Amino acid sequence: MFGTDLEVIIHDWSNPKASIIAIYNGEVTGRKVGDPTSDVGLKRIKGEIEPDTINYLNKTPSGDLLKSSSLSIRDEKDKIIGGFSLNWKIQKFQDLMGLIGNYVTVEKKSYIEESESFFHLKPEE
Repeated sequence: MFGTDLEVIIHDWSNPKASIIAIYNGEVTGRKVGDPTSDVGLKRIKGEIEPDTINYLNKTPSGDLLKSSSLSIRDEKDKIIGGFSLNWKIQKFQDLMGLIGNYVTVEKKSYIEESESFFHLKPEE
């Protein structure tokens, strides 16, 4: 659906040192099954941050921009036992926005009103 730019991860936080139990497109962040949770995951386990973090700016280890979301997985007693995370590479979109910005950026000139009068002088005048 999103090609190779979207990483999907399921964590089992009963073992934070090897919490990744499923991953799709792990090349986005360079992780694989058996790798540990992230620093954000550790903070969530410790209750230092909100249980669900949606739409936050992140970066890959190589510096590419990511749009990330992480949701908690809970057991029947509402205890957080894992996480479901999405990391979407948005660097291409950021680059495209910059390119488009080059074409749509304009400068306001004090000596030109909001629009020119293109037919100010008639040919017969």
